[in-house]
Amino acid sequence: MKNKANAYNQIMLNNQPSGGGSDAFILEFDSSNDLPIGISPNPTAGQVKLRIPEANGPLNISISDAAGKMVYQSTATIGLDNTLSLDLSFLQPGLYFAQIIGKDKLYTAKIILH
Repeated sequence: MKNKANAYNQIMLNNQPSGGGSDAFILEFDSSNDLPIGISPNPTAGQVKLRIPEANGPLNISISDAAGKMVYQSTATIGLDNTLSLDLSFLQPGLYFAQIIGKDKLYTAKIILH
């Protein structure tokens, strides 16, 4: 079986809101399930916005460190714009893995804190 850390791919997406500014999102997806999550900014100092397409209903969010220890867990409902904001500033700099479970979908991504 492929090492989970090596299964990730990245695609850069530029989104230009109607206000004229732009947000850069990095789409992360695990090639075993191919469901992308947009993460902005990534790397981050702590405040991160997740764009989760096709999500509906409550979401179970868990963040694990590189050793696999769960460091954050929450339940949230995604906004109408398919985004969810998280404050991870309490975490130490490093590599983290996000797992978001929706009604019938599993999303995974990596987040880098600096």
